[in-house]
Amino acid sequence: MRKAQSGFTLLEMVVVMVLTGFLVGVVIPNVQQLYQSMVTAADRKALVAALNGLPLYIQERGLPYTLRSLPDPGLDHPDFDQLFSDKGARLEAPEPIFISAAGFCPTGGEVELHMRGRVYTTLLQPPRCRWQ
Repeated sequence: MRKAQSGFTLLEMVVVMVLTGFLVGVVIPNVQQLYQSMVTAADRKALVAALNGLPLYIQERGLPYTLRSLPDPGLDHPDFDQLFSDKGARLEAPEPIFISAAGFCPTGGEVELHMRGRVYTTLLQPPRCRWQ
């Protein structure tokens, strides 16, 4: 009489390997896409936070400013140029937005944030020019 052998057959092992390969092929691209969308969202939040702080910087500087696009060499903000270039982004205002020396923008206006091939459009709300 033959003794019963314990273990897996070759067929069972091949089936498990094929299923594992299939799952890896489906899951890995989704995880990479999820990671990229999380990085994009974090970068956008950093840019929005910097933009929301712009009126305070204008107030501290004590000079009025007209927002047309960022980065703007005329703004002379220590972080804006590097932040926007690091993120590969730019901000454009189709109509110039005036920010007074007191840090208020009486009319607000529309801005477009261009980042990684996408365009995010919003209105900067008066009186503090906040991204909503």
